[in-house]
Amino acid sequence: MLPDPGNMANHINQVGKTFHFRVTGATAQVGSLYGTGTYTYDSNLSVAAVHSGAVKAGETRVVKVKILGPVAGFTGTTQNGFTSSSY
Repeated sequence: MLPDPGNMANHINQVGKTFHFRVTGATAQVGSLYGTGTYTYDSNLSVAAVHSGAVKAGETRVVKVKILGPVAGFTGTTQNGFTSSSY
């Protein structure tokens, strides 16, 4: 289990790998958030975790993240109190 990296920017060249991070769900929307279910590498992990329903705001849990290859696009939605953008 690894500490929350903030976003996945340092892991983009590790396609196919799965990581387990200890994440505390964001209580306010900070940083970027693009996508729904599948998020861009620069999305804030603690915000994405709440948006996706993996954790609740303020809750600390282990979150499983798989690095995918190129994705055609990302759809924005409002879920669990946070709004993501399309890209």
